Order: sequence, then structure tokens, then C-alpha cells
Amino acid sequence: MIYLRNTWVLLVMTLLVMFLHGCGGATPNTPTDIPVSLEGVDGTSGVAVDSSFSYEFDAAIITSTVTTSTYFMVPTAAVSADLTAEKSEFNTTICNADNAIDASVECESSTLCILDPTNDLDGGASYTACLTSGILYEATGDPITPRAFTFVTVGETFGVASVLDGAGVPIQLTGSTGVFPDELTINFTDELAEASDDTEVWGGKIGISCDVPGGSSLSSDPAYSGVGLSSSSILITVEETYRYQLMDCALSIASTLASVSGETLGSDIEYQFTTGCALNDDFNSDTQSCWEPDFNYSNLSWTTWPDILSNALTFDSEDSSVNYSLAELNKQFGFKKSVNVGNGDYSITVRLENVANFTSSTGTYGPDSLLFGIVDNDVATGYEIGFEGDGANRALRTARFSNGAIDEGVLAFCPPGTDYYFRLSNTNSTISAEYSLDNETWTEFSAGVMEYMDMIGEKDLLIFYRAGSNVETDTANIDYIRVEGMTSDYQY
Repeated sequence: MIYLRNTWVLLVMTLLVMFLHGCGGATPNTPTDIPVSLEGVDGTSGVAVDSSFSYEFDAAIITSTVTTSTYFMVPTAAVSADLTAEKSEFNTTICNADNAIDASVECESSTLCILDPTNDLDGGASYTACLTSGILYEATGDPITPRAFTFVTVGETFGVASVLDGAGVPIQLTGSTGVFPDELTINFTDELAEASDDTEVWGGKIGISCDVPGGSSLSSDPAYSGVGLSSSSILITVEETYRYQLMDCALSIASTLASVSGETLGSDIEYQFTTGCALNDDFNSDTQSCWEPDFNYSNLSWTTWPDILSNALTFDSEDSSVNYSLAELNKQFGFKKSVNVGNGDYSITVRLENVANFTSSTGTYGPDSLLFGIVDNDVATGYEIGFEGDGANRALRTARFSNGAIDEGVLAFCPPGTDYYFRLSNTNSTISAEYSLDNETWTEFSAGVMEYMDMIGEKDLLIFYRAGSNVETDTANIDYIRVEGMTSDYQY
């Protein structure tokens, strides 16, 4: 009887366990979609492409401040031979929400938030998850310390994992605009058969081409050099990319490019994109969108591009110049772009062609002028160089001005001619203004009177025109304007 009773007890317990399991009363199997911890994947590879990602804060945060603008993920470049990542430090260039992939963000508590990409991540590709200072602590309202976590997803068959432009922004197969083409990083899902530093190795396997304006002497195939950034990445450096701004270009990768295991791409791949604005400008395309015609200066005659183009300027992409011709009296206008001046040497170099007149020394707003300069944002302080009329002839002009007034200025003899080069430079805190007729022999005409003035930081590169009271038509074509020692957050 004891044996039968024990058997019945065992049977009842077994049925009860089965019942509870079926009704959810027992612990379920671990789900396959548990978010992975960002702390755990930072600097690792082999992350599943269908993962979601969790981050646990060190203290309670205001959950409403956790959004897709403050917690997001961007494609980035893999940096090692086997497509593993390195642990990241937060960098605003990389952690730019404008480049974020589509994802949703949800906080499960005041300390735990989940980032869930809308689509599967690319295989064998690198990503960086970013948490910005826009996330605030609940107790104090202070921002968190920004964090970044980089990882690489599990690889698939041999192929292109990503292509990044010079700003680290991913380039899509089609439709990417505003691309910085100066450096193109091609990341593959496996090691390459040839990860060479010799550019010739890539000849016939990688190509770059651009649609240049009809009649232009510019080559449609920009010169470039290619090096193996790692055994699975190639860095393409394109020369003189400012000459190809705002053009439709293509990066082609041949199907014969192979992995170390002998697997090829299988088919040719082409990335089609449009380049962005360049800091330097040789006017090979209509670059008016790269300059601002409305700035803080009194009595500007025209402040919109339609007005300027209908009255005084023509962008001639075939001849690679912006051409000025104005017979009207007492007009002035200009255009500028924002630049960042470094704390070292810098220079502005300009080439002019077909220059005529610029002789009037009088007018409602001043003499005939064509000036180039580096100025502060209210155009009240800076340096300038160019032409100015002296009443009978065209004179060379340079000046330093502050708070809207000329501190030092020079009018110098201008040798006869139609083509000129100008250079305004800061070298070891010495400012000089020079001209040349052949770009080889340079003559300084600032006569050492240009006292150094700190222009470090965000300034404006300015081109300024003025017509005085002379009835003759002033003409000048700007072939190019180039700078050194300056950068831009928005132009390459």
C-alpha cells in the first residue's frame, strides 16, 4: 500500500508540474531577443545583426530626455585587420544624430533604456552607439557624461561592409548628397587578398569618376592614391577634390577584388553620390550655394543670388571662373563663407583674370574695389587684400581694420596687366600682403605695417565688390580662391 500511495503522489506531482508549465506558472525558456549590453560589446566583433542594445545608467535619469536624438547608433569604420573594433571615446564628429540609423528607444526603468534598430544591421559592419549629454539625471538635472560604444557585427559572405566619406559619414549605393570626397574608406567583410600600400595594386579594381561640365578642361577621372588602411579596409585619398565640388561622382569597385580566401565580390559595385561644397573654390561648377550673399554690412545693393547674378556676376563652369562685369555706378555687394581659423599660420590665395579698370576713387559708398579678406562675423574686424581705384589708376590695396574702422592701410602701385595673383598670409604672427603676375615671383606691398591681430576661431572668408562713380565698366574673373590653415564644419 505504501508503494501504491507513493506512486500516486508522484503521478499527481508530475501532472501538477505539467499543468503549471502549460499555464505559465513555471519559468519560461530564455527568449532569443534579450537586448545585449553596450558595456559588454564595446570593442568586440561577432554581434548579431538582429540585436537590440541596452544601457544601464549609474543613477536615475529623466526618461523623457532619452530620445532618438540623445541615444542613437551610427555606422562607423572598422579599424583592425579582422574587422574587430576598438573601444570608443565619445566624438561629436562620429556621434552625429543626423547620421543615425532608424531605431526606436524605450526606457524600461529610470536606469535602463533599450535601443532597437528598425532593420537588421549590415553583416561584417562597424557601428557606434552614442549617448549624449542631452540625457539628464533625475536628481540634479545635470547632463550625463557622453558615452560611445563601437562593435562589429558578425560577417557574412565577402562583400563591401560600408563606404565612408571624409567626414566619416556612410555613403549609400545611390542618393547620397553633400559627400566629402577627399577621403573614402572602403570596409570589407573579410580580409583582402592584397592589403597593399601600393596605389598601383588597386589600379583597375577601384575607380573614381565625375560628371564634369561640358567644355571644361577638368578631367572626369580625379587622381587618387590608395593604401591598405588594414587588411580589410582601403583608404582612398582623392587629390584636389575642391575642383569636383557639387558634382555627380561614382566610386566603382571591380568584381575581381578578392578576399584572402579567394572569394571575389562576384559583380561590379558602384556607389553614386553628389559631392558637397569645398572650402577652396575654383568655380568648376555653379557654387553659389556654397557662399552666402547676405551678411552684416550696411548699404548692400543686392543680398540675394538672383539679384547678384542678374546684375553683376556669372558662374562660368566651362571656363572655371566667376566673372564680374558692372557698368552701374555706386553699387556694392559680396558673399562669404564660414571658416575656422587655426592657431598657426594661414593664407588666402586668389587668381584673377581679365581685369580691367577699377580706377574710380570716389562714389556714394567709396572707390572701385575688389577685395578678399578674413573677417569676423560682423565684418567689423579683419584683414583685406585686392584692388582699389586711386582716381587715375588701379591700385593695390591691403588693410587691417577693427571695430569698423581702418587701423592700417596701404595703397600701392599696381603694375599694368590683366592677370594677377594675390596672397594674404599670417606666418609666425607676421601678416603680409603680396601680389604676383606669374605665381612664381611674389612682391610684398604691405610694407610691414600690418600689425598682427588674433583671428583664431570662427571667422568669415569674404569676397567684396564695389563700383564707385567711374562710368567705365569694371571687369574681373576669379579663377580660384584657396586657403590654408583653415577648416570648415560644413565644407571639405
